[in-house]
Amino acid sequence: MKKWKIFGVVLTVIVVGGLIVEPQEKIKTLSDYANSYEKSEIIQKALKVKNWNIALMDDYEKCMNDFSRTKDPNLEFSMVLGWCNMRLEPSKEKPQLEVKRFDNVADVMREWGGNYDIDSVKPNEIILYTKYFPNDFDKYILEEAKRYFIDAVYQTFLHTDFDEVTITVIPTNVQNPKESKYAFKGTISKNDALRVLKEAVGVTDLRELYVESGSASRKFNQIRYNDQGGLTLDRFFNMLVEYVK
Repeated sequence: MKKWKIFGVVLTVIVVGGLIVEPQEKIKTLSDYANSYEKSEIIQKALKVKNWNIALMDDYEKCMNDFSRTKDPNLEFSMVLGWCNMRLEPSKEKPQLEVKRFDNVADVMREWGGNYDIDSVKPNEIILYTKYFPNDFDKYILEEAKRYFIDAVYQTFLHTDFDEVTITVIPTNVQNPKESKYAFKGTISKNDALRVLKEAVGVTDLRELYVESGSASRKFNQIRYNDQGGLTLDRFFNMLVEYVK
């Protein structure tokens, strides 16, 4: 049994195997928490109970804010916490995805398709030449390059038996192919790529990144784009490159 003091209130919690089982005292009303709930230790503990992660914390915060605007602010905070738990708890069902197998990364990325040309260097190494127009904003050129790097990493480890992949991305001017910007190259192991994925979005099975048709799932798109909610492309990419060599 452990106790936490939060905003002057002592909360007693039964802990079994590191997980919160049941609060023994009421906490506060939602209106009392208003702008400070996300800083409280009990929220962090509640997130761990659901095996949540940093990606879902943004969704959780939105849920709480939506509730505070539309529901009775005098409801017990623990009731609101439970409501958001049910709303945001990920489905335990695995997608029924047929996974094709390939013996080289170039074929994997040809199958995936995108705004790029491919050069195969080795079975587990490719160069992706992404395309941009002279008037395209640098922000979007770079976002697309990051997105295809992420795609290549996880497509490789889903569809091949490689333990490591090397990817070079070279954004190239459509009107002047000799001109490029923001080129980068990186090598990452399967173990490290999976470690980042689990930490960021709680995914341990790569099939969860795709729907049955093979296209990206909502969860995957939240780390492939900056406007889909969740963690965002930029934040996930920064996490991933910590393991790139």
